[in-house]
Amino acid sequence: MQGKKILITGGTGQVARPVAEALAADNEVWCLGRFGDLTARKALEEQGARTFTWDMADGDLEDLPRDFTHVLHSAVHRGDKTDFDATARVNAVGTARLMTHCATAEAFLYVSSGVVYNRADGTHRYREGDPLGGTAPWLPTYPVAKLSAEGVVRGLAEALGLPSVIARLNIAYGPYGHGGVPMILFNEMRRRGEPCAVPREGQNYCNLLHTDDVVRQVPLLWEAARTPAQVVNWAVTRRSASPTCWSTCPRSPACRSSWSGATSAARPRSSTTVSAAA
Repeated sequence: MQGKKILITGGTGQVARPVAEALAADNEVWCLGRFGDLTARKALEEQGARTFTWDMADGDLEDLPRDFTHVLHSAVHRGDKTDFDATARVNAVGTARLMTHCATAEAFLYVSSGVVYNRADGTHRYREGDPLGGTAPWLPTYPVAKLSAEGVVRGLAEALGLPSVIARLNIAYGPYGHGGVPMILFNEMRRRGEPCAVPREGQNYCNLLHTDDVVRQVPLLWEAARTPAQVVNWAVTRRSASPTCWSTCPRSPACRSSWSGATSAARPRSSTTVSAAA
């Protein structure tokens, strides 16, 4: 991909940062974010990306150019586990502002999540048309954040005639940001002195996706953008069981020795049927 003007939100995060750095070599890349991590901001700029301070909650885009050809919207206001109304508003309004500002873009990619699906049994492989209304015990407001923004993307893709794609990412992992959902859960359990949870019976599954594959697939997802918005599951086709999920964490004795049996309620995520290129 060359010669494009690309806008990326959440540019310091695990998913978007490697994409921004890779695309900046041959394109004009702008990264939007709060940039509380000044080191990450400097690293992006050193790779050739331009940075623009923006807060989804109240950010003004007036001074931002409008002539972007491609948009990757990865930023999310996750909420604090209890503020469901505020979480819905911030993500919906922030996404609406972004899409209306970039209404002439060739393609708009919204990074959603497999967490939006209504949980079935642990072996179910979710398809894009399955019931929505997901739950996330580790962060109850997160599904609300994603579903609120998805609704806006669907509506404005048609109202603005903006080709869009909603990519429901399963579990990404890699060296950037927090390291992925397995690493988040591992750190939380370690802080509480709890072992990593694996099921005593059966298996819990997810579809892991390394950040190198994320980088490769973003241009393919832009190619899939259309009106009405295209919805795809985003992961690799092979599903992984809980021990494989935990193995993305540091391979240290502390991690290995902390595995223990637990009920299926402790699963990080369920698996999806993949329709995006892998």
